[in-house]
Amino acid sequence: MLIQLQNPKATLLKGYKQWSADGIQVNKGEKGIKIFGAPTNLKTIIAANGEKIRWSDATPEQKQLANNNQLEVRSVKHYPVETVFDVRQTNATAAQLPSMLPNRPIDLATDKSPKHLDVAYKTLLKFADKLKVPVIDQGVDEQIAKRPMTWQGQAKGAFVQSKTNKDEKYILLRSALTPTDKIHTLAHEIAHAQLHSLQSQNNWPTAIKETQAELSSYVITKNLGIEPGEKSVDYIAGWSKNLKALEGQNTGKIISQALKASTDVTQYLSDNLSNGEVRQPKTTKLLKPDKLAVVEQNYQAINQTSTRHM
Repeated sequence: MLIQLQNPKATLLKGYKQWSADGIQVNKGEKGIKIFGAPTNLKTIIAANGEKIRWSDATPEQKQLANNNQLEVRSVKHYPVETVFDVRQTNATAAQLPSMLPNRPIDLATDKSPKHLDVAYKTLLKFADKLKVPVIDQGVDEQIAKRPMTWQGQAKGAFVQSKTNKDEKYILLRSALTPTDKIHTLAHEIAHAQLHSLQSQNNWPTAIKETQAELSSYVITKNLGIEPGEKSVDYIAGWSKNLKALEGQNTGKIISQALKASTDVTQYLSDNLSNGEVRQPKTTKLLKPDKLAVVEQNYQAINQTSTRHM
């Protein structure tokens, strides 16, 4: 989230010294991106008045009291602020990119490779199958079209769950989506399946659920080398306005859940795509529409001139 707010187009980040170690220089005049670095445990003395004093800042007398167990000593996690630069802010060449991304599951030119797009989509299908959520991407356009429109337009997909049997869950996708749209929408609905099924304890408002799903989808598509585009950024911004009304601790929980969901998927993609495994999961016949409740759906806009309202 911090990176997105500072540089929405960032893809590969390293510190100045890390780039230098790779024989790459940061361009003169570039403004760095501030992030929280890896946490470190700081030895901290708790003074008699409750003040927290870092061990490095403590006086010899305070350290002596701490060593004699006369003052409490705690290990406090500290997240240092660090400065990093995107690859676009360096003199790196296209020929150097593969060596910098040895574990990336898909080539950076994914959007130009139908084969890579198909592999990515089928691997996401396998992940959904692992969640026991069949994906139906043909013959459900009419059902999706019946969903109410919002200011974003008609839904591209939906995560649905049976009212009578909570174990029966499905992801529905429109059949006419472009390959990149299909991947982005499937990633979005997978996040809903991970975080927002009827069995989950995440009873967030719709705006929060949509923000989480799109954040997760954004990370996944970036990881694949697919540019989510400005619509995705606008989509996140539109739903995330409600985040401002939440207390600080809730905001952290919301973001951490989204990142956990995306990390589970990106790790699976890396593990499976690196081995070249592609398997289309078997889909299950859809329940009758009147037995399904749409839990959450992707309302990201589709180009059309319809004036239909909710």
